[in-house]
Amino acid sequence: MSAVITEPKPTAEPKQKVKEFALDTVGVMLVGLIFGWFMHSTPAEDPTFDESTGKWGYTNKIWIWKIAPQFEEVNDFSRNGLALVKVDGKYGFINKNGDKIISSRFEDAKAFTATKESLLQVNGSDWAAFAKEAGKWGVINDKGAWVIDPTFDEIPKGGKSWSKDAEWRDSDLLFAIRDGKIGWIDVTGKWIVEPQFDASEILFNYGYAQVAVAGKWGVINDKGEIVVPLEFDALKAFKNGTSQGYTVDKRCDIEIIGEKVVQACYPAETVVRKPSGGKG
Repeated sequence: MSAVITEPKPTAEPKQKVKEFALDTVGVMLVGLIFGWFMHSTPAEDPTFDESTGKWGYTNKIWIWKIAPQFEEVNDFSRNGLALVKVDGKYGFINKNGDKIISSRFEDAKAFTATKESLLQVNGSDWAAFAKEAGKWGVINDKGAWVIDPTFDEIPKGGKSWSKDAEWRDSDLLFAIRDGKIGWIDVTGKWIVEPQFDASEILFNYGYAQVAVAGKWGVINDKGEIVVPLEFDALKAFKNGTSQGYTVDKRCDIEIIGEKVVQACYPAETVVRKPSGGKG
């Protein structure tokens, strides 16, 4: 009697393993593709310092270098996609690809702000930034062209007087300094109140500003006209349209009534008490 050899019936196990292997391989490939896409497509966002080079660059959200460390200083990207950077002692602007949009030629500069949120008029551009050249400040558009020529010695810190929502703003005049003197310009850069004062408030308050020359304080209107003589050693800031001025021999109550400024003066006390919030 001959032996009967039966072939074992194939099971589904090899096919299942092949299927699982294929799925695992596809999964790994998909994860790799997604990670590669994320690594290369996510933009530069975060200023990052590289200790090995002593330079700044930009990484994305997973700490991958998107713009190689090459800058002495960097800033966050503004909403227009440009960031202020410093190279070889000069400031310029780059985009999120690291392209130089505005060459590094400025002695100093500030980040871009939307013109709709400020009082600046920038033809053909929704963005403006302060920049300094040859020791003077001006305003550029997002192409790097001057829209207000660099003629100012200083600008207010943070550009406060140039903001539409600045506290107590009731005048479109902008605080500026030339040759060490304070004045006010309009939104095109034209001087409306010629620079002539040694000290002042940054903003007009109720249409008036306190100013000083040689340590003596008075009040001007937004046409630059002196409405309270510059004779006080100290002036309180206007509050609800009223202020007080002090000299050695008198104290004056100053009040804004309509378009007029009136004052009533009284003999000073034996010891003149200067207000704690006064100027001078």
